[in-house]
Amino acid sequence: MWNSNEAVILDLCRKSLAGSLLPLRGRFSSATISGSRMSEEQQKLPQISNWDAQLLRLTAYPVDPEAVDADRWWEELTGNEPESVTKKKLERQYEGLYENAGLQLTINPVVVQWNRFPALDPMDLSDEFPNVGTFPVASTSFASMMEKWLKVSPPLKRLALGTVLLQPVENHESGYRLLNDYLPFVQLDPDTSDFNFKINRRRPSNCGIEGLKINRLMNWSLLRWKIDLNVSQGGNSPRQLAPASGVACRVELDVNTVPDFEGELPQDPLIPLCQELMQLGQEIAAAGDNP
Repeated sequence: MWNSNEAVILDLCRKSLAGSLLPLRGRFSSATISGSRMSEEQQKLPQISNWDAQLLRLTAYPVDPEAVDADRWWEELTGNEPESVTKKKLERQYEGLYENAGLQLTINPVVVQWNRFPALDPMDLSDEFPNVGTFPVASTSFASMMEKWLKVSPPLKRLALGTVLLQPVENHESGYRLLNDYLPFVQLDPDTSDFNFKINRRRPSNCGIEGLKINRLMNWSLLRWKIDLNVSQGGNSPRQLAPASGVACRVELDVNTVPDFEGELPQDPLIPLCQELMQLGQEIAAAGDNP
């Protein structure tokens, strides 16, 4: 899970020209929980394509991490060599651009993790928060990539798909009203602040693995963001670019198989399981908090 918006922006800018960032500032809201509200608001929610994917992540937990052989994974998935390879005592990291976005593979003694993130061009900042595309398009593309990897992955005991989604809004008040529509069990007052709603809605899996359950972790908030960059080229004095800023509803999703599932995940249903995890994430983006 991602715990810091500042860290996310710094990660996005690693491939850009030298620059500086202003910290992101979040304005949130308090609320009361209600079990009696109907989902009438959910019937008038925006299209799922209104959500932009800031990040996409697949995390896999090998049965035997020491047996992981990842030397060919990057080339098999992308058809190219990575732009950078970092090897430490307990971690290997491969990184590069693939289809106009950043791709990163990290392997350590616990997990194998694929990250998809925007390739930020500081000379072409827009009023949109950096993203890898609308969620339906980006998630479908990412799931297709990960299904290809699952065909050659080592035996796994857990699988997780995560994303951070942003939906631009006009201001603080309109953002709170939209969050209120996505959260039928929360009564959210636009005049309040410091809202951060996190919940797990566990469901049984339908991919054919007996006894498997899936966590649907979601974390809802409102984000006020600003990117301010100073760019230097050819030894010239740094030049400050016009800042980009905005306000957006934000939901962080972590859809994963439960940790108490015993044994190895069968190989044959891995791709249907990956598809199920992505579909559950898309359901939350489309309908909000729905048990």
